[in-house]
Amino acid sequence: EVSAERDRPQACFAFNRDLPRPSRRGPDLTPFVTVTPAVPDLSVLVRDRDLCLEGFAHGGTYTVTLAAGLPARDGAEVLAEPATREVTVADRRPALSFRGQGYILPSIGAEGLPLRSVNVDRARLQVLRIADRALVEQIYYGRINQTLTDFDVGAILEQKGEVVWKGEIATGGDRNRTRVTPFP
Repeated sequence: EVSAERDRPQACFAFNRDLPRPSRRGPDLTPFVTVTPAVPDLSVLVRDRDLCLEGFAHGGTYTVTLAAGLPARDGAEVLAEPATREVTVADRRPALSFRGQGYILPSIGAEGLPLRSVNVDRARLQVLRIADRALVEQIYYGRINQTLTDFDVGAILEQKGEVVWKGEIATGGDRNRTRVTPFP
């Protein structure tokens, strides 16, 4: 299983026995792992029956070989023969969000609202202000921390709110990295 939506992508391999947890006395599993092309800061993590490798680059394809002799936690069983798998790490999906959830957006002092983006160069935004009474209603019904749906936005525009800013903003940033852009 490959987790590409992380800052440091991870590939996990599932076994049918628990693996030894890393410790000073336990075996180091790093010598049992070979990755081609080499990954400079490769981390080997163990979670029960999963052996996870972390540090791949987005958009890369790797050949991972788990060597024969890789031990189970009990030490009585080992991987009988090498296992080789190809791992492809996709680019992260484009994403755009404010750091807060739902209705209340936190500001960063005089700098504005923190707009988080991944693989998005420009964004068209619309910021709404909700009247205090309507906000109390949302708190009462427990919807204050929920993500707004298109229906919610439409209802706010029709009944309870007003547009305070509408426009386009450049976010830029390095590919596959989260970028925080102060929103005016």
